[in-house]
Amino acid sequence: MQRSVIITRNGMGEGDPKLSLILLEKYLTSSLENDDIKDVYAFYNSGVKAPLENKNIYLLLEQVQSKGAEIYFCGTCLEFYGLAQDVNIGKIACMNDIRTVINNSRADFL
Repeated sequence: MQRSVIITRNGMGEGDPKLSLILLEKYLTSSLENDDIKDVYAFYNSGVKAPLENKNIYLLLEQVQSKGAEIYFCGTCLEFYGLAQDVNIGKIACMNDIRTVINNSRADFL
């Protein structure tokens, strides 16, 4: 069974927005350092903002992708936030793709 991480917020957890981004960056760094890369990282809702507006998170996702992980960005969400043109990694996905990831994997929601 695939393992996935679902990011639904601009960062990790609730609270101060800057802290949320720091936590997501630390999560990805720790995953890379411990060779614990999930199969899929799916971003939807305001979660699509994190890697597209934060260079460190973007660079970490490039490393995650280079280790074989798939990166999905919700196309509807990208359009809503005006970020579709900024996607240079991963795949712009439809909700059916994201639903399939959630239903067919062991998903961790951040």
